[in-house]
Amino acid sequence: MMNKKYLLAGGIVSALLLGACSSVSADTDMDWEADGKEGTAEVTSGQVETDKVEQNAQKAVEEAKKNFDGKVIDVELDEEDGIYYYEIEMKNGKEEYEVDINAETLEILEEDFDRDEDGDDAEERDEEDGEDAEGSDDDKNDQDRADSSMISSEEAVQIAEEKTGGQAVEWDFDDDDAEYEVELEADGEEVEVELDAKTGEIVDTDD
Repeated sequence: MMNKKYLLAGGIVSALLLGACSSVSADTDMDWEADGKEGTAEVTSGQVETDKVEQNAQKAVEEAKKNFDGKVIDVELDEEDGIYYYEIEMKNGKEEYEVDINAETLEILEEDFDRDEDGDDAEERDEEDGEDAEGSDDDKNDQDRADSSMISSEEAVQIAEEKTGGQAVEWDFDDDDAEYEVELEADGEEVEVELDAKTGEIVDTDD
């Protein structure tokens, strides 16, 4: 993932950040709301060229929700090599998901998923699962990427699990390589599967 920064954007802090980044247009809506949680996307790239930020933070959050059924924790706006993107962090119990979404096209640039077996206690998981239950069916029914030629992360995980007979514990996607890397546990051993994101074909399996 690009330049990971895990900073929660609260109301007062967000207001100060937006005031400091005077180049952010008033037409660019940096506020977002999802699953009863709301905030403002933190601008981490300093000066923002508004013609490169065509999509607001809410649209980016909604796009992220299509690929992961969880609670939005943090949203940031960043830039690398002239490309502006929203960096969104989500969580659902033991599962953590991070995604970079192009701020101009809403294309998914990079994804990262991790299942933490030593993560939250049961009480916290039950609370988060209850908050995220409403509307989860709609999220799961829409798994298509911004680029329809790519298979979804759900499809990639399913292919890898069927191939190995294991359970996915971590996966990520990098647009540069157009490949998914899925790590699984099968018969007590770790297996890594690489898949072509366009065809779904397994490129490599590392036992």
